[in-house]
Amino acid sequence: NVRLFSRKFDINANYIYRGLILEEVIEMNIDDGLGCSLLDFYREMDLRGALDSEKQAELYRLERGAAGEKLVVDYLEEFGPDDWLTLTNLWLYEYGLFEVDCLLLTETAIYVFEIKNYNGDFKYANSQCYFSDDVIGHNPISQIQRCKVNLQNILLQADMRVPVHALLVFTGDHADIDIQDYIEDLTVLTINQLRKRIYSIAEDEQIKRGRGEHRLNHDKILRVLERGKRPSPYQPKPL
Repeated sequence: NVRLFSRKFDINANYIYRGLILEEVIEMNIDDGLGCSLLDFYREMDLRGALDSEKQAELYRLERGAAGEKLVVDYLEEFGPDDWLTLTNLWLYEYGLFEVDCLLLTETAIYVFEIKNYNGDFKYANSQCYFSDDVIGHNPISQIQRCKVNLQNILLQADMRVPVHALLVFTGDHADIDIQDYIEDLTVLTINQLRKRIYSIAEDEQIKRGRGEHRLNHDKILRVLERGKRPSPYQPKPL
């Protein structure tokens, strides 16, 4: 089970509450029956020298992904208010499994993050994604849009009409992005642009609170997400 954490705890917790502890501690059972993630499993096997070249490449990919996600959460902790709530690596079900890399709950809205630790040039043109001028089959823009719609549907089924916004963040040191198509309600940015975006989110929250807008019920949202949560499909397999 997972407890509520303050900012001093590690990102590996599935969610981190930065600020005063909620009056009622909400426990979310994240034990998938294996007791460790695929990344943790590969790390342990690597220490034992038990990974072949294919698994070594997979470990490298997972390490880069985890590093990118941690960097984004570090930015949210450093530059965001203490009362924001951050969830990571959340697998949910809505007409199929989907993963949310990072979910931010402010007092007035929810922000869904898709995080890519790419180094190189990313271009989106004519509804096609390119990385270093090569067409890529995996479309992170479609992925984050699907996450947003699915999350909205899950909340609507619980009679919760909550503003949900989507962000695609490239965390590589040398990432460059070129978005040539119009994308509705999606912010695409590099890690160097994230700090200003966090400040903008915090400012927007203050404006809405100043207008007396209804504050989100974090307790209820967490319970709804708990009901929709599923184990990761990427589980350790015999080597």
